[in-house]
Amino acid sequence: MQRPRATRLLSALVAAGLAVAASGVVAGVEDDYRDATAAFRRGDMNTAVKTLQRGSDAGHVPSMLLLGYVFEQASLDSQAVAVYRKAAAAGSADGDVGLAGMVAAGKGTPRDVSEALRLYESAAARGNATAINVLAQAYIGGTLGLTPAARDDAKALAAIRRAAEQGYGPASEALARAYTRGDFGLTPDPSEAARWQSKKATATAPSATVQVQR
Repeated sequence: MQRPRATRLLSALVAAGLAVAASGVVAGVEDDYRDATAAFRRGDMNTAVKTLQRGSDAGHVPSMLLLGYVFEQASLDSQAVAVYRKAAAAGSADGDVGLAGMVAAGKGTPRDVSEALRLYESAAARGNATAINVLAQAYIGGTLGLTPAARDDAKALAAIRRAAEQGYGPASEALARAYTRGDFGLTPDPSEAARWQSKKATATAPSATVQVQR
């Protein structure tokens, strides 16, 4: 996984509000997470890792995700994979995305594009914005095994349209091109091409999250 995708994950984790604790144990884990985030921001990685590990051991998913990020940025790939896998097993869509990036790149685990695709699809099905964009870009670029010969055009269009509708510029551009040239089995439609091209002008800039495909 490249740094921009991880940075987006970190931003989501730090911005996410923690639920009000109903017990002292949960409150302690959440307090630890806040302390770990503060330690991370000031560059105190030893304190951050120790505190996050405690939260991860207690089953606190945000702690798992931030710990995975820290391990990944330190090139401790096998440790990152283990923590992301634990978060994914706990039902975290961000855990799926983190693990997928490692699996797609073969970092800390054997490279398995089919498994990476499955993980991204799982996260996208739960509305994870990063996974939605990644899948769209995979269909556009023919990565993750989604070559023109192997892909399902209907699924490709649905994935690209979904990303475009949430403001991902390359997806809007791909739809404009598809309606111009008849890609993905579409009948050329100049009005639709113009509509999606206009959306591309106001869409978000290409996100580095899509760079995880191999």
